[in-house]
Amino acid sequence: MKAFQQFSAATDLKENPRKCKVYFGGTHEMEKRKIMKITNFEEGQLPFKYLGAPLTSRKISISQCQPLIDKIVAKIRHWTSKLLSSTGRCQLVKRTLFVVAACWMQVFPLPKKIIHQVEAVCRSFLWSGNEDSIKAPIVWDKVCDPRCPGVLNITALKDWNKATMLKLFGISMEKKTNFG
Repeated sequence: MKAFQQFSAATDLKENPRKCKVYFGGTHEMEKRKIMKITNFEEGQLPFKYLGAPLTSRKISISQCQPLIDKIVAKIRHWTSKLLSSTGRCQLVKRTLFVVAACWMQVFPLPKKIIHQVEAVCRSFLWSGNEDSIKAPIVWDKVCDPRCPGVLNITALKDWNKATMLKLFGISMEKKTNFG
């Protein structure tokens, strides 16, 4: 509790035992009870959501990522093709849709299937103005390749996913040796 008191003194924030939970892994039952008695927190169970992202002790499943896809599709449905030009759709993809996915990637690596689904929704929206799958006039890898002249400068989610994982693991890009 001393750490909580120091935190509270430094930030002027107070813990709320009714809203706080404590999570255990590999802890004996007696230790759990001691900690819960000292903190007045309830024991929480995994998985749970924190800031909209599912947290679990295992690799995130594809079904747990469905809210991410739903959120992106909801944003696309809100911005119909009648309201946005192709430039506006490109900006929405770059500034809004990818940011939603990037927020999740700051916490955990997304499965490749989810990255492909997000990119498919964004690609369809970019070319047609809705989330329905269409045949794109340009290969998505070319759209995301910053070395190609005249590209749209859209960040490739698979590259962003790798970069955020390197950040989480404390590996700089210069030190990268044999990472995927």
